[in-house]
Amino acid sequence: MKNFFISFMVSVFVSYFTIAMIAFNNPEYLWSSKTIIVQFILANGLGFTIGCANLLFRIQHWPYIAVLSVHYIVVVTSTFIIGKFGNWFYMNEPITMISLFLRVSIVYVAVWIVLNFTQKRSIKQMNELLQKNRGE
Repeated sequence: MKNFFISFMVSVFVSYFTIAMIAFNNPEYLWSSKTIIVQFILANGLGFTIGCANLLFRIQHWPYIAVLSVHYIVVVTSTFIIGKFGNWFYMNEPITMISLFLRVSIVYVAVWIVLNFTQKRSIKQMNELLQKNRGE
C-alpha cells in the first residue's frame, strides 16, 4: 500500500509539473476549470495505473531486472497513452514526446534511486541489530 501511495503522489506531482511547464512555455495558454479537472482525473488515473504496476514487484519467481523492465514499459506506455488524452504532447511535434519520455525516465530513475537507498539503509540497520543481538 505504501508503494501504491508513493506512486500515486509522484504521478500526480509529475502530471501537474507537466501542466505547469505547458503553461510556463506558453503564457497565453489559459486553462479552464474543466480542463484542470480533466487533467487532475488523468493524473489520478496515471497514479492508479502505476500503483497497480507496482504489484509486479511481488512476483518472486521473475528475475528483478525482468520485473523492473516490465514495470518501466508499463509506466512509459501508460504515461504516453494518458498524456495523449491530456494533450501533454502532440504527435506532430516529436520533441515534446522525447521531452515527455525523458521526464518520465528521470522521475523513474529518481524514485528507483530513493527506494534503493532506503532498502539498503534498512538492510544495514537490520544487520547492525543482528550483530548487536549476537553480541559482536
